Amino acid sequence: LESSHAVAYGMKLAKTMKPTQSVLINLSGRGDKDIGTVADLSGADVYDRPSMRGLTVKGAQGGAA
Repeated sequence: LESSHAVAYGMKLAKTMKPTQSVLINLSGRGDKDIGTVADLSGADVYDRPSMRGLTVKGAQGGAA
């Protein structure tokens, strides 16, 4: 999810920049590791592996950390 935060901030920052300036965002990492977090927070019914069942987000209400 860090990459999505970087893109969101990059879009916000770009609005304040001159046309001659550029924004570079490095998108690294594995999105498959985020799918469980997204599923838990959105309430989506997504399953890819046992660790993705139930609320597995740290600090999630009613679930294991």
